[in-house]
Amino acid sequence: MIKCHFCRRPFKNSQGVSTHLAQDAVCRKRLQKCRRLVADRVAEEHHRANDSDSDESQHSNDGFQHLRSPRDESYFDITYNPSPSPDRTQLAMVASVNSSQPKPPPTSSARRPTVADELEDDGTEDFVDIDFTAAAESKKRQRVPFSSDYENMVTKDRPRGPFPTVADWEIAEWSTIESVSDAAVSRLLTIQSARSDNLKAKSTRDLHSYIDKLPNSAEFQHKELHIEGQNTPFDCFYRNALDLVRDLLGDPTYEDQLLFQPVRRYTSRSKKSRKYSEWNTGEWAWEIQAKLPCGATTIPIILATDKTELTSFTGKQTCYPVYMTIGNIPKHLRRQPSMRSWRLLAYLPTGKVDGTIFSANTARKLRAQLFHRCMTLVCKPLFEPANKGEVFIDSHGVARTCYTILVAYAADYPEQCLIACVRYGQACPICDTLLADFDKDEPGDLRSQEDTIATIDFARQQSAQESNATLKAAGLTNVPEPFWKMWPHANIHAAMSSDVLHQLVQGMGKHLVSWLIELVDDEDELDARFQRIPYATGLRRFRDGISTLSNVSGTEHKAIYAQLLGCIHGIVPDDAVRAACALLDFIYVAQYECHSDDTLTSLSTALSDFHEYKKVFKEHNIRSDFNLPKLHACQHYVQCIRRLGTVDNYNTECTERLHIDLAKHAYAATNKRDYEIQMCRWLQRREAVLRFRTFLDWKADKLVRPPRHAAPPAHPILLRKKPHRQHYKLADLKKDLGEVKISEPLEDFLRRWHKSPTWRGYTTVLPPLVSSALARLSYVSLWYHVKFVTPNTETLASKNSRSTAYASPVRGQYDPVLVRLLGEDVAGCGGINGTSSFTTTTFFLLILLDLRVGRLRAIFKIPELFSDDLFGVTQPDHLALVELYLPLGRREDTVNGMYNVQKPPHSIAVVVEVNSLRRAAHLFPKFGAQRVDRKLTSLTVLNKYTDFYLNNRVDKDAYRNTYWDVGEDDDDEDEAAPASSHSRSCNHL
Repeated sequence: MIKCHFCRRPFKNSQGVSTHLAQDAVCRKRLQKCRRLVADRVAEEHHRANDSDSDESQHSNDGFQHLRSPRDESYFDITYNPSPSPDRTQLAMVASVNSSQPKPPPTSSARRPTVADELEDDGTEDFVDIDFTAAAESKKRQRVPFSSDYENMVTKDRPRGPFPTVADWEIAEWSTIESVSDAAVSRLLTIQSARSDNLKAKSTRDLHSYIDKLPNSAEFQHKELHIEGQNTPFDCFYRNALDLVRDLLGDPTYEDQLLFQPVRRYTSRSKKSRKYSEWNTGEWAWEIQAKLPCGATTIPIILATDKTELTSFTGKQTCYPVYMTIGNIPKHLRRQPSMRSWRLLAYLPTGKVDGTIFSANTARKLRAQLFHRCMTLVCKPLFEPANKGEVFIDSHGVARTCYTILVAYAADYPEQCLIACVRYGQACPICDTLLADFDKDEPGDLRSQEDTIATIDFARQQSAQESNATLKAAGLTNVPEPFWKMWPHANIHAAMSSDVLHQLVQGMGKHLVSWLIELVDDEDELDARFQRIPYATGLRRFRDGISTLSNVSGTEHKAIYAQLLGCIHGIVPDDAVRAACALLDFIYVAQYECHSDDTLTSLSTALSDFHEYKKVFKEHNIRSDFNLPKLHACQHYVQCIRRLGTVDNYNTECTERLHIDLAKHAYAATNKRDYEIQMCRWLQRREAVLRFRTFLDWKADKLVRPPRHAAPPAHPILLRKKPHRQHYKLADLKKDLGEVKISEPLEDFLRRWHKSPTWRGYTTVLPPLVSSALARLSYVSLWYHVKFVTPNTETLASKNSRSTAYASPVRGQYDPVLVRLLGEDVAGCGGINGTSSFTTTTFFLLILLDLRVGRLRAIFKIPELFSDDLFGVTQPDHLALVELYLPLGRREDTVNGMYNVQKPPHSIAVVVEVNSLRRAAHLFPKFGAQRVDRKLTSLTVLNKYTDFYLNNRVDKDAYRNTYWDVGEDDDDEDEAAPASSHSRSCNHL
């Protein structure tokens, strides 16, 4: 019997294996990968043999040779390796995207992964199921429209098109992109000493004339709309949406990154847990593809509207932008404003309906009808392609029959009610739940677009009183012609996407903070605790507390949530802490960039826990009811993620950022009179310049395309090249450390380094040469901080997480860290609580042999004068002195969900290599019910207290990765499905 090397399936002969490899897509993919790896390794070895001298000289003295580890892009693994001391066993902590089981650590720090290792890793890759193989069928290649726009404009005689010289183009590009005022540019052009001999433009007017000759993706149009009975017209400025879609598909910036085929991703071949990320991993992509003709290409349209103020203090000028993008562009590119994947589609009218002519109720109806009239005008070009299809050409010249279908509409709750024709504050725009049932822990039946239209049409045929009763019972408003009525395949209620920013961060989270502040008897005590929270990199401190804050931004709210549980514990009832913990869990888990069926179950569990404990706010008369639209909106997160992918596909945080570039900067470039048309002209010129720059780079083959994956960290641990103190006396360091000793820990480190045997009750004497060098050691090189780069393993495109730990005698700041200790004589036996944390089915959080919390006291390096005698031939690089806390327990606190950390009765310090540090940690003192000592500060509070909580919400990386995740054995031995633990230990993606 011969087995397939990849799936271990038995066959009678080699011919059977060959046939199997030809037919099985998964095994065939692994075989192809194997061949590529072999070819790459052979080529790399050949290249290394020829260029080893140059490589050696390049990295010989940077101090991080031992931190460089081989990395395969397809797995996104990062390995922290100790220095290669003789005969030491390498203990690696690997954070992998696709692993669901811990892997045995390699046995040599110099060992390079083999092809067999790669194949073993490949066995735990995502299993991808593609049923619609005929989706996005490509037709014959055609001419690339992006290049044809400029073919008659850019010639050998005029390499910069309408610009006479390169200098004219560079000045025009700089002034347009940097938003320099016209007066400033004109002044610059009049300065003779600043002019180039080749510069032809003499004023801003000349530069604008050149820019106006450039082709644009879509020209702005103007339409006046009128309301019967009001003389003042309403101005709508808009562009052809179909032209913008063509431009997005043909933009070479997104070349080879567009997503067309619906896919189902699973955490294992057993298909027990499905994964959701991009729009094409959700159910909507499969449902809509089944309705379209064979070979059709879906272009998911994502819209966003949000009225914004243009002036900061006076004037109260506003604009109403409409943004559009397509879901085919990966979400990590859509989140970056510099990628220009969101395009301004229109400026809707912001004028008011005359309240002196119409009643308040009539004016409200007229405003809603005006909005839908404008949106019909703006979106109408997309209706016909959504029904019959339109041939679009991508940047390769590949033609496809595309269907422009509305998939998501990013908006806050008031905007959602306006869009879906639902009564504000009285009904849900997604399901049929009304106000009285908003506090229930269950969603209603999903609304149907057809039912909504039929109800509105039926109500129009009734009398005014009957019509109002019919619409009120259904929670609808009277809009005769909604803009989505004639949009084929659209379901506006299902398109109302979850909004993390307004519903959670500035919604339920904001409510929670206000309830807790009311629940606290002494607000000054709560403020005092916030003022004394220890420092953490990237964590905002509230020097005056939080009770007096106003106009709090989303960023500030996130900083409050990261510190809230540590400050309220002990001064509010335990059930209030449990409710806060559950709601914060929901907020954190909802923001995952990749979900699975397990994490969605955890999301539902967190929401159910909040509903269970929310009654504490009623019992203390903080709330009389919980009929909050934003609380009810939380019920739809799971189904929205299953349908449309993760929430970062359509979060309004992105569109809030667009206001700066496409609204506020545009307004700043106007003379503040009749500013709408000036804003359109400014935006059109800016896009023309950016588009022309893209063309020039593309033609010269210099276009920098965004990477598909996040850049790997060059070093997992970063220190400055030069120490903060070059020759720091050891006596001064001992004085700074106070009770913490450095001599004994350094001796212990030397014993471990030289593998000196130890016996119970005996102290091994160091070799004479080492003892002599240690006695002569009088100074060290000292660093004040260390930075950690941790790969974010949710998706390959996720940005790496960074944290910084200080050990600065100047600032008096000594931060907690997570440290991996090696050897039984240092860490005791086994894992974090005396037992190994490896389980049969899970991998995340703690793949550790011994992980401890400690306080970083010093980062130093032994001078070369002493290092040869102290360490021998193989030497460590940077060392760290860590004052250890007691080992963590296996269970988190039952009230706030954080782990308990305790100081030992006597100081326990160890010296480790810097690369044994994992990341900065953040501790909350256990304030309890006692008033905090007002003499303490953020720098001294860690000295005063002996009991702490390990803050798992200091950042997203800490939340995902600082929990035990214990599961049961899976029935499928080859492909174990990850297990979930409550609502947090669920990030196995």
